[in-house]
Amino acid sequence: MKTVLICVVLAFSAVLPGRAMSEQEVKVPSLWSWRAPAEKAREHVRGVILLEAEGFAKYGRWRLDTQFIHKMGSAYLIALGVGNPLIPAVTTVEIPRAGTWTVWVRSNDWRPPYAPGKFAVEVGGQEGKILGASGVKGWRWEKSGTVALAAGEVEVKLIGKAGFFSRCDAVLLAEDAAFVPPDNAEELARARLQWKGAPYEPSDGGAYDVVVVGGGTTGMGAAVAAAHAGAHTALIQDRPVLGGNASSELRIGIQGAAHLHPNARETGFIEEARLIRSRMSQGGKKASISAAYLEQVRGEQKLELFLNRRVVEVEKTAENIITGVVAVDTLTGARVRYRAKIFIDATGDGWVGYYAGVPYRFGREGQSEFGEKEAPDQPDRTTMSGMLATEGFSCFGYSDMGHPVDYVTPDWAKDALPAGWSRKYPRRLRVHDGFGPSWRMAHPGIVDDFEDPENARDELVRLSFAYFGWGKNEWEHRDLLKNFALTDMPYGVARRETLRLTGDYILTGNDQKAATVFPDRISYGGWSMDTHDPLGLANPKGNGYWKHTPVLPIYTIPYRVLYNPAFSNLFFAGRCSSVSHMALGSVRVMSTLATLGQVCGTAAAMCLQYGETPKSLGLNRLKELQQRLLRDDLYIPGVKNEDSHDHARRATVTATSSQPRLYFQESPSVRWYITNKYSCIFQNKKDRDREGWLYAEGASPQAVIDGTSRIVNDEAHGWVSDAAAALPQTITLTWEKPVEAQQVRITFNSDLMPTHPAVMPRALVKSYTVEVRTGGAWTEIASEDENWWRLAVHSFDRRTIDALRIMCRSTWGDPSAQIFEIRVY
Repeated sequence: MKTVLICVVLAFSAVLPGRAMSEQEVKVPSLWSWRAPAEKAREHVRGVILLEAEGFAKYGRWRLDTQFIHKMGSAYLIALGVGNPLIPAVTTVEIPRAGTWTVWVRSNDWRPPYAPGKFAVEVGGQEGKILGASGVKGWRWEKSGTVALAAGEVEVKLIGKAGFFSRCDAVLLAEDAAFVPPDNAEELARARLQWKGAPYEPSDGGAYDVVVVGGGTTGMGAAVAAAHAGAHTALIQDRPVLGGNASSELRIGIQGAAHLHPNARETGFIEEARLIRSRMSQGGKKASISAAYLEQVRGEQKLELFLNRRVVEVEKTAENIITGVVAVDTLTGARVRYRAKIFIDATGDGWVGYYAGVPYRFGREGQSEFGEKEAPDQPDRTTMSGMLATEGFSCFGYSDMGHPVDYVTPDWAKDALPAGWSRKYPRRLRVHDGFGPSWRMAHPGIVDDFEDPENARDELVRLSFAYFGWGKNEWEHRDLLKNFALTDMPYGVARRETLRLTGDYILTGNDQKAATVFPDRISYGGWSMDTHDPLGLANPKGNGYWKHTPVLPIYTIPYRVLYNPAFSNLFFAGRCSSVSHMALGSVRVMSTLATLGQVCGTAAAMCLQYGETPKSLGLNRLKELQQRLLRDDLYIPGVKNEDSHDHARRATVTATSSQPRLYFQESPSVRWYITNKYSCIFQNKKDRDREGWLYAEGASPQAVIDGTSRIVNDEAHGWVSDAAAALPQTITLTWEKPVEAQQVRITFNSDLMPTHPAVMPRALVKSYTVEVRTGGAWTEIASEDENWWRLAVHSFDRRTIDALRIMCRSTWGDPSAQIFEIRVY
């Protein structure tokens, strides 16, 4: 394993930059055990003692929430009850002097006038007034009361009173009865650091070639690509794990073009992460994509990772050159500045671009702007709703208690669904085709998930409580739920859309429908134009979809959507890319976004290498960018390998056996029939060669150098050994004139159908040997017994060779060895 610098915050303070961490030290935490460093609060400013809720010694059944620190200023504790009493959070504080102290608590009455989040604070055994019931929505300081305290250690408790998402940011003890803590965001940010004895001026987080902000699938693609290309890269992620919506804390599936098109799964570094996960899941284990991403980070020597850091400021010159970003440690509140030559906004919400002043779009364009017939008649500020999710369950959790259980929808949730709301679900307790939590549980799109994301989350919570009440008490098949109780409520939000930064081009839904072949294409998409119902679950007759959800062909994505020409050192990718609302309905899925991140990382490294800006790189070195992306296994429709340095392109290729058809077998994740109007046919039954199998034509040894490294339509573009001939089988490249070589790159078949379960693909070559020939003598330069790579790269001492051969000894289950591409440098 390579040594890599990883600066991580899990349940402790940040590890200092420069310290290498072992595999045992870096683990993917569970949100149920995740916490900030426990702090014993003490007096730093005379007469004021601040107890940050996240620093409590014991959380009880309260949980840490850092999702909204950029809006409300801090991490906080939230009581995730469903109307049931919760174990209090407990800590201690050192009282410096005996006397009477005023107790202030920063709380949020999140649904006045109902006050569902009522709680109280007990200091030294003295319980104060009910909090979270101010009658005014939003975060503010409330006076809990006064307490007479002796000098010394005193216990402090947070006591939930209602059991419905109570939340506490901090407890403050003031010796002066006239003291009132500030509610103004900037004043409070400075004051709370002063009360904690910490500086407001950011510490120096270091200087890098590239800083990537956001550690979801997009940010991972960007950071790994930049570091892989030689750029010293920092990846700043505001969560405790990597993966964004796909992470172990949200667990939304990674979807892409292959959901509707055969053999269309996105490759490059996202495919590498999938295969890492498959390898880690061997032996019945269930590895998360977060764990796979963490291993991917470890494999890049020039990549440093900073978890639990939220970027809240951008520093730039008058010429729109970004010089640094300021991040807040979400667990300690410490401020850190990161400097770089190039920045990549992979936040999904476009925060770096927003802070920098990049123009942006929010909401839906009207039909007249781009001529998109699927768009609404008039523009509006409607966006796609996010979705509640936390570690394996979405929207809500419910369980069969073995006896009848009553449920009354709370008053504060009753109006989340319109009067008379109903759905005609089959008599099933299943997601998608029956009663159950699903992606359809969305708030109306007019709820602003950008300016007030905490309120947007709370609207989803209200919907879940109301929906469960409908199922229990009004659904025609409610007898199925008579023994079920509501047991869990997620508090994480998997967002789908906020703002979209404006680039050098805006990709539209019409571009996608027409499958426009852009000259500067750098990736592709193929998900449907899936923008969801703008009314969300509140639509009395809705089914989750917008009225137009056309199935799209494979379309290309232009490089110009990834930068704004007025900002010479900023790329942006992900949901905040330069696309229309309708186009985002397809582009937004995570496999597609991961490829855009990889493009940005590769392009950033090239900008540094050649002294280019994002725009000038596209003008001056587009073809080289495309060729580098292909070399790193990122497929671009219609672009073939034309790398003049690749010796394999001039070789003659033979094999011990071959067959012209590449067969692939159906599996539970691959369907070959029509399910409904929103699911496409991959192949009709008439195209079957034999029952249970489908195929691509044109496989041959010479196809491994034809410039395409995957099945495209019905063309195999690779070598397949004869299934009737037992392994091992060998493929050989020979040159009429010897070549100087030091590296071979082999692209195997990892089965690019819809996302396979966390198992190794049967078609992938498992064990193989690589040999080169010099002066008539063969020399082994690589041997693998447990291969799990699609793109396997082997470097060796530079030498003159006239032949290279790969002997495939076994696969992960398929009778044929399959190789799509071989490159030699």
